[in-house]
Amino acid sequence: MKALKTTVSITELQKIIRMWRSRNITDSNIPKLLELYLGQSAYMNAEGEYPIENFYDLCQSLRFRHTSAMLNSIKQCNSFCIRPAENTYTLSAFYSPLWKKPDPTDNLPGTLPGKCPTDTNIYNTISKESLSSEEVQAIAKEFFHLINQDAVQKAQIFTPLIDQFEKEEGLNRKHACENLIILVDELLIPYFVSQSKFSESNHAGRIAWLKNLLKSAHGKHLINQAVKSGREKRAQSRLDNQTNQRNNRPLCEFEWTDPESGMRFYDDDIEGVVNIPKDALPRPSAEAVWNVLSQTWI
Repeated sequence: MKALKTTVSITELQKIIRMWRSRNITDSNIPKLLELYLGQSAYMNAEGEYPIENFYDLCQSLRFRHTSAMLNSIKQCNSFCIRPAENTYTLSAFYSPLWKKPDPTDNLPGTLPGKCPTDTNIYNTISKESLSSEEVQAIAKEFFHLINQDAVQKAQIFTPLIDQFEKEEGLNRKHACENLIILVDELLIPYFVSQSKFSESNHAGRIAWLKNLLKSAHGKHLINQAVKSGREKRAQSRLDNQTNQRNNRPLCEFEWTDPESGMRFYDDDIEGVVNIPKDALPRPSAEAVWNVLSQTWI
């Protein structure tokens, strides 16, 4: 990927900086915006844009206070092309005209107002109207659904947890994923629903909040609770399966059939559980023993 314009004169840079200062861009943010304007290709997509999925990492790299502060400065400076969208940020991507030819359908430099009304507080992106617990719960569920739909965020947050459950508990992948579901549905969602500021924060803010929570002592406590609950659920499932097996006697009263596998079996005082070939005759009595050599009941 190569920039459309590879050189910028000192005069041009001075002009840009003067314009930014006239638009109330702080001296601490000017160098950060210059880096974006000249190009941070590591955070661009193939089209030379800074896409929404990279906003958080870009914010961290440039040391903005939070993602909203970075985007407000980008809008305020009026030098970037912005692709509008109906989301918390009101945009899906932005780009420097040095890297991509401006698209007329985007908000172009010089077309934005002199002052952006967006509140820079990360928690003021949603109306302060009180929401019901059901509405907040729906917001929390949607938040985790969005993480699961985003390959990058899923790999950063969910996959390490699954790997941890698999390694530390000696679980297969299926059971490790079940532990994650318990953690999200039974512990993390109720936790965030109980936090008054959760519904007021944007997605990037929630991601940062979740990452910090999982690293904290309370987050580790929630993870341990999920592990314990997973163990209990698997133990109960095994017990239920055994109960279902012992209640399933389709051929006769002296043997059982596993409802899931179809495997026939009976109990022996010496050998324990003995499997019966599927084509064997029904066990004739409680004392009958299957002879493996003769393939008959004796």
